[in-house]
Amino acid sequence: MRYERGKFVCRSGHASREAFLKGVHDYRLLVSECITSKELRDFFFIVSKNVANKLLVRAEFYYDGNTKSRRYFIPEDVWRNHR
Repeated sequence: MRYERGKFVCRSGHASREAFLKGVHDYRLLVSECITSKELRDFFFIVSKNVANKLLVRAEFYYDGNTKSRRYFIPEDVWRNHR
């Protein structure tokens, strides 16, 4: 999948806004309950720092730290609560 104009689009052309939340949920299960902008870019193969930050801000996750050391806390029920 690739991020394009506010949605994740798969090779078949199917677009999804929920893919981000599903992916973040998977990240929480596989890696950690906290994520940084850099970790998000690496996990989702996103090049742009601005796009990664916008995704995290729109998700309204609780966070700790200031700009450079900010870590976002992924809620346990992130995917179910944002439907």
